[in-house]
Amino acid sequence: MKLFSLNQYSLLALGIAKTLGTSLSYFELSHFANNETRILIDESVKNENIFLIFNYSENVNQDVLNYCLLIDAVKRMNPKTITAIIPWLPYSAQDKVFRPGEPLSSKIVIQMFELAGVDNFITFDLHSLNNFKFFSRPVYELSAISIYKNYFQDKMEQDNCSVVSYDAGSLPRAQLFANELGLKLIKLTKSRNLDNGEVTFSGTSGELEGKITISFDDFTSTGSTRILGARLLKAQGVITHYDCVTHVLVRETLEKIQRSSAIDHFFMTDTTEIYTSEKYSKVKQMSVTNLIASKIKEIAVDN
Repeated sequence: MKLFSLNQYSLLALGIAKTLGTSLSYFELSHFANNETRILIDESVKNENIFLIFNYSENVNQDVLNYCLLIDAVKRMNPKTITAIIPWLPYSAQDKVFRPGEPLSSKIVIQMFELAGVDNFITFDLHSLNNFKFFSRPVYELSAISIYKNYFQDKMEQDNCSVVSYDAGSLPRAQLFANELGLKLIKLTKSRNLDNGEVTFSGTSGELEGKITISFDDFTSTGSTRILGARLLKAQGVITHYDCVTHVLVRETLEKIQRSSAIDHFFMTDTTEIYTSEKYSKVKQMSVTNLIASKIKEIAVDN
């Protein structure tokens, strides 16, 4: 088994390697004079089970291209298997054609990875079931729900705490999270203008006065939905609101959440290269290292 990471200095990748008792395999990434990417693997991977970590950053388009080139470079050296570890799947929120004239971006990105040579995928909290239809290779979907369940299950009283869902898209995850914690689910009514992205909230499905609330969703980009939703919760009498996501995609969002008086505590994982700082007193980062390392061991044994 060998482990490569697109970002060879990624804290997540280094943590996975340490948990597995191994080190990251090295490859050279440079650029030609016209800025085209050049990749060179200078060690044998023949007949090995290869695990390639995609480390999401805000340079996502270049990362996707470089990752495809890395997959192809490995594939041409005759490994036994290639497993793509993609905690946040780029473009997965673009899982359907919202308006005529748009591409089906999620499908295209998945097909690019498969065409490059991936045999299996490990990912975290895919945005929707639509994404699964675009894969022709096995997909192992992990979830941060287990991490947050372990954190909250002994801290919340059932009579005074509810899980809230911001919108229809987050409802299945929120319902699963509520079931795991044995808590009631309350839904918020949200609408979005597809032309300008503006979000509005108009009500809730249950009583919130004096409650502690927890939300769970797969990702946040700008944070606008969470900030506006939390304001509604506080207006409805919520005492403390905990907001949990798996993936944070934009660094500036943490600044916005820190300034928001409505979100009392914000939880994220290290699936993306968006790291927190001491100044974000509201933000707590949880690690998915052990979950990924366990799945790697399981796949390596099976192969």
